Amino acid sequence: MRWPHCRFKNLLLTFIVCVCGLLVFSTTLQASGTVTVFYLGQNDNITYTPAVSGDGAIPAGPYPGTMPTTTIQLFFCLSGNQSVGWGTEEASGSEAPPSGQAQEEAAFLASLVLYKASQNGITLTTSGTNGSTTLTQTQTGSMSTGTFVNTVEGPITMAIWQIMGTMPTEAPNNDPAAQTYVTQAVAAWTSILSNPANPLTVTFNNNAQVFTTSGGGQNFVSAYSDPGLMTALPEPGTMVLFGTGALLIVLGRVRRRARR
Repeated sequence: MRWPHCRFKNLLLTFIVCVCGLLVFSTTLQASGTVTVFYLGQNDNITYTPAVSGDGAIPAGPYPGTMPTTTIQLFFCLSGNQSVGWGTEEASGSEAPPSGQAQEEAAFLASLVLYKASQNGITLTTSGTNGSTTLTQTQTGSMSTGTFVNTVEGPITMAIWQIMGTMPTEAPNNDPAAQTYVTQAVAAWTSILSNPANPLTVTFNNNAQVFTTSGGGQNFVSAYSDPGLMTALPEPGTMVLFGTGALLIVLGRVRRRARR
């Protein structure tokens, strides 16, 4: 009569071990991101050449693509020093909100492109699914698509790679046109995104997503449109005025103290 009891105990112990293993495994997945499939779409033939001697043309973001866990179909590459083919499925990877200052700043710049497109009358339209997704850019305002590529999309693509420290071999130098956007990204991090309790940060991180491939290829960040975050930040010119004003105030106080 003791054998069935022992067998039940062994089965129970086995069950407990399996459950614990599943819990540990699920916790690991949650910490590192949700396993997902990312499809890079077709080449939209939008290129940008930095104004730096020796640097070649790069494919300017955003790029068309799809992930089954989001409706967003526009992405920026985070790793310009890696390569992947157009229309490619990157099945082995994970999806998670931006993590750390560099990814937060890159996600902000990806959102900034959509905000500036709306401001300047540039319509970004995607069609198709998975590896056949395509992007069409249309001028509906005074700014041409070529100007938008050369002043916004191209420099922001370079700014993201500079922030991530992943400059490509064809354009390894810091792009002067990208410096304004790097400054804006740092300001966004300092003012808002560095505070995880800020409602703007919470909303942004609940929507912006980063795909990290486990196969050594390129990583991508979604271009999530967040007008609330954009309008909460001062324009670069305003930031310069604020900084200049603050400096003059400090110098004035120092001068008055010196007189005393």
